[in-house]
This record gives sequence, C-alpha cells and structure tokens, in this order.
Amino acid sequence: MLVLSQTIQFLSLEPVAVTIGLDQVVPPLVERLVTTSTAPDRMPSDEISQTLCLASKATEASLACPYRPPVLVVSPGSEPWVQVAPPSFEVAQPVVRPNGTVLVPFLSSGGQIRSFRSIDGGTSWRSTVLVSTVSHHNAAGGLREEALPSAEIDGAGTAYVAWSDCRFRSGCPANDVVLSKSTSETTWGPVARVPIDAASSAADYFVPGVGVDKNSSAGTARVGITYYFYPNRSCTASTCVLNVGFISSTNGGTSWSTASQVAGSMNLTWLPNTSQGRMFGDYISTSVRPGGNAFPVIPIGFAPSGTTFNLAMYTPTGGLPLSGGARRATEAPSAGVEAFAPPAVPQTAR
Repeated sequence: MLVLSQTIQFLSLEPVAVTIGLDQVVPPLVERLVTTSTAPDRMPSDEISQTLCLASKATEASLACPYRPPVLVVSPGSEPWVQVAPPSFEVAQPVVRPNGTVLVPFLSSGGQIRSFRSIDGGTSWRSTVLVSTVSHHNAAGGLREEALPSAEIDGAGTAYVAWSDCRFRSGCPANDVVLSKSTSETTWGPVARVPIDAASSAADYFVPGVGVDKNSSAGTARVGITYYFYPNRSCTASTCVLNVGFISSTNGGTSWSTASQVAGSMNLTWLPNTSQGRMFGDYISTSVRPGGNAFPVIPIGFAPSGTTFNLAMYTPTGGLPLSGGARRATEAPSAGVEAFAPPAVPQTAR
C-alpha cells in the first residue's frame, strides 16, 4: 500500500546551488510505507502531524502496477489505523476544516474537479459536488503531467484548489495555473486565472502545488503556489526546457506578486522515462509557515551520470517570502477551449 500523508517531517541535508539555495530532503516515512503491504498499526507521532492519509492499493513489487480505486486511511490519534470507503475517485487530496469536516477535492475520470466530504471523521461520506470542469493542454515533449488538483485550507476553513487549465487561452494552446475557493462545504466559487504572465505568452504552466498560511483567512489569506513551466511551449523532447516557479498572494488570491523562478533549467532527458512519458513527479506540495515563508517540496533533475539519473527532492533554503502584489487574478475565461481528454493509457498507481 502506497500511503501519502498530508504533513510529513523531512530530513534536511546539505544545500545545493540552483537558482536559489535549495536543501535536498528525504521523506523517510514515505520510503518506509512504500515498502510495506499494509497500513501501519500505529504512526509515530514525531514523524507525522496529520492523522489523515490518502492511499492507493498497489502491489508492493512495483509502483507501476494497474491503478485501483483509492481508500482513505484514518486514525484518531494513537489508535490503530483503519480503512474507510469514500466515494470512488481518481486522484484526490484531503483537507480538514477547523470544525473537523474533511473535504476531499479530486480529479474525476470524466475530466472534472469535484469534491466530497465527511462530517463524522470518515465514518460516512456525502455525495460529490462539482468544483469545475477541466480544460487541459498536454505539455509538449511527451512529458507526463495531468490536471491533478492541489488543495489547502485557511484558518477560517475555506478550501483552495489549484490545477492546470487552458480555458483562459483561446484554442487551448497552453495551460495556466487556475484556482477555485470553496464558498461553503458543498459550493465553490468561480475559477480564477493566476496571473503568472499574460494569457498570450508563449509559456505553458502545469503541476501546481498550493500552500496557505492556516493563521490567515479571507481577504488577508496568505497563499503561495509553486509550479512547473516551459518558457516556450513550442518545443520537442530534445528542446523543451523545464523550470520551477513561485507566485504569492496576501489577500486570498485577489491579486498576486510578480512570479519568480525557483529552479531550472532542466532538460527532459534528465528525467526518467515511463510508459506515459518523461516524469519528474505527478504532483508537488507547498507549505506555508504561520506568518512566515513558503516551503515547496519539489523534484529537481540534473544531468545524469552515465545511466544513473540525478533526480531528488529539494526545498528552498529558508523558504520563499509571500510578498503579494498588484497583479489581478482573472475570472472571465476565453471562448473556444478544448475539453479535458483522459489519458489513453491506463493510469499507474500513485
């Protein structure tokens, strides 16, 4: 069973020189759980701070096994972990509101971002609700990426969901990072374009990871989004250049800072190949310390040494400041976008 926890403590190693100072991180808990075929009876309290995990049933022998319906694994603290059966979904990220309600935004196989909830700690689950349809452009160069959602919660219980979407670009030539916020436990606000640059730019943005300061909320919510991008989307497997960027808001996503480059540039040949294309990772994470900086955890590749890839997880030394700015988010999408098309090949376990 592959278990992905919401909050894991990482071991920082020596910094390396990329665009900014980055520390390599090793997730010992995840490595330990990947090698076991059952959920652990008890989770060490010093290694995990959120007792809610998303698990995909997979064979222990290989992570490239056929995809199977996920389950949620929950624990009331020190008690044994148990599996509960939520509604069927593809890829999801649970968040917990201050009142204890669990919200689970997810990407459905039909090309929608949807959400479901539990108000009794996972004993029962309510019906799914629509967050938004998805319009998605497949990145050039055969890169493995999808419109997988990244979710976070603020101090008042508002959920933030980010994904990559091409609805703001006529003809769907490239993606932007978009964001929707919950207006209640069952309703969601309009999809807004995060203004990394102009919608007419040559860039393509994908695989966002959103983080929110849980001591902030509403019009003063501090939000940071890390993402991957091609500066020039018109590229091939041999010419595409992959970078990592970051952008922040201090007013709940109404306006944003100037975007900054965190890492890169990477060649696609520096990434391992899979049946679904070159892959750095299906999703990333950003965490925002209360009143402090953002700490994304991101895979970064360097030139291989012979046949050995040099791809590891890093986090910026000291974090990234959330400065906010005057770049306004956009809520009126362009017409004529293409609908999301599920991948033609079977999904692997995540």
